[in-house]
Amino acid sequence: MLADIPEPWRALLTDVDDLLAKHRGDGPPVELHCVGGFVVAMCYNLARSTADLDVFEVVPATALGPLLAAAGRDTPLARRHGVYIDAGSRVATLPESYADRLTEIFPGTFVNMKLLVLERYDLALSKLERNIDRDLEDVQLLFGSGAFDVGVLRERYLNEVRPFVTGPVSRHDLTLDLWVEMIEELRGKGDRASRPYPNAHRRRLRFYARGRLTSVATTSAERRVSATKVSVPFAHPAVGQVGAPTTKRLGWSCVRP
Repeated sequence: MLADIPEPWRALLTDVDDLLAKHRGDGPPVELHCVGGFVVAMCYNLARSTADLDVFEVVPATALGPLLAAAGRDTPLARRHGVYIDAGSRVATLPESYADRLTEIFPGTFVNMKLLVLERYDLALSKLERNIDRDLEDVQLLFGSGAFDVGVLRERYLNEVRPFVTGPVSRHDLTLDLWVEMIEELRGKGDRASRPYPNAHRRRLRFYARGRLTSVATTSAERRVSATKVSVPFAHPAVGQVGAPTTKRLGWSCVRP
């Protein structure tokens, strides 16, 4: 984890801290339960760029509205600092007991709020349902190096995530299996762990996770072919002048999906 919060996040969050003073009152500091790329960048890899701080929960809940009104997308603070606070991740499915494992980052930096971040396995599992390219990259950053216990990941998924996911459960089960395969291969390839995972495997993850369980082994060369023009014989009854050709060729285009 970084020892100090970098700019422009420090400037934005300092302004937010001042604005939250009246919402805190005599109570404890407002808690922001942080998820997403901000947590990956602050705790695991500063090279991970993000323009928003995703919050899953704000305690007390009454502070969420004023927080977004002050520092949400397209607000004056967001335009001034170039970053903003977003609550879009509130639709994600987090492990049921994630709050018991939250950790404060940059303690003592702010007076009226605390930034609490998800534990690493919880953070990864928060990305399982969506499973887009950026989520796969984050999972790679989280587990490509350092300690990784596949038993912890599976157990937490089965007990705290699987009962609450939306959509076909089998799809999410398969996504987790492919995540584990990806992580274990990354960790077995030495310096390759720091590079993006091969495109073919990333496509498998995306297609499987979206329920497309066939035709997922398409190679890069095949994907580059978007259309093929072919000509086929087309027979029709003889018409017109005696001796004229009785066949012509029909041209048509077939566009690959």
